[in-house]
Amino acid sequence: MTLNITVLTSGAIFQSSDFQLTEFGTNTFVRESNKTVEFSYPDWKGFITYSGIGDWRDRDISSLLGIWTAGKTGITPDDLATLIRTRSTKLFDEISQRNKRY
Repeated sequence: MTLNITVLTSGAIFQSSDFQLTEFGTNTFVRESNKTVEFSYPDWKGFITYSGIGDWRDRDISSLLGIWTAGKTGITPDDLATLIRTRSTKLFDEISQRNKRY
């Protein structure tokens, strides 16, 4: 289970999540991992906080998000959402095929 907290004020947005990764099926604590990713572009800034799969093949999902978006200058929020949706769908399909549990 993941706890995500977002607080909006007139001057700022604060977002946080827990850092626990647990093993699928047993809920045994594995390690800590950041589940919030900040995006900063010339015209806008944003955050993504996620739950569910925390890592795949010894790489945190937050690291994958960074890799997927590296070098994407001038990207719009809609472009970013489409990119992440496309890449994460491929990732989930790969995980599903490998585990045959979903």
